[in-house]
Amino acid sequence: MRCRWALVGLLSLATSVWVGCGAPQGGGEAESSAAASGDTEDQAKLEPPAEAVARFLDAVRRGDDKAATAMFTPLARQRADEIGLAVAPRGSDTATFEVGKVEYVSGDVAHVDSTWSDLAEDGHRHTDHIRWIVHKVPEGWRVGGMTAEVFPDQPPLALDFENPEEMLKKLEAFRDEMARRSQADEPLQAQRPKPSQDSFRR
Repeated sequence: MRCRWALVGLLSLATSVWVGCGAPQGGGEAESSAAASGDTEDQAKLEPPAEAVARFLDAVRRGDDKAATAMFTPLARQRADEIGLAVAPRGSDTATFEVGKVEYVSGDVAHVDSTWSDLAEDGHRHTDHIRWIVHKVPEGWRVGGMTAEVFPDQPPLALDFENPEEMLKKLEAFRDEMARRSQADEPLQAQRPKPSQDSFRR
């Protein structure tokens, strides 16, 4: 199922930046929206919250540990370090992303829409829609969390990077639910009648 691979891609993006064993040191809705693929020229055209997301996604796409770490909020970095999580994105030469609409929730919190597209194991390109929660801190706008719709019959998955213990529990529950749905699909697919060879004759 294509949706299954899309969920795997989303899970990979959400978790690929986190590994165990110590972290490295290191009002209203905006009318405008912009796209970015990681180029400095594109990022310069974005609003500050969107630029922060673009820099973060570009670092993830390139597998740049230090750059990705720098784009998290100080609290997210601190909490991850306290429980032994490090930022270590795998990187992907086939991934692309776009950063779009910015919604300012307050003067120091904004939501930024984005899409992340990559090749899945089935060989098809799949796109996930992700909303990033970014905070204005002394060093600028930084990523503090994300939300994404993963199952149409459930509320969006919300991950708070500043609360990594809760984040890991939600990701584990996500994995379990994805496995359960995958197993439930297998009997249904096995029961579907196979097309007759005669149907291919002309």
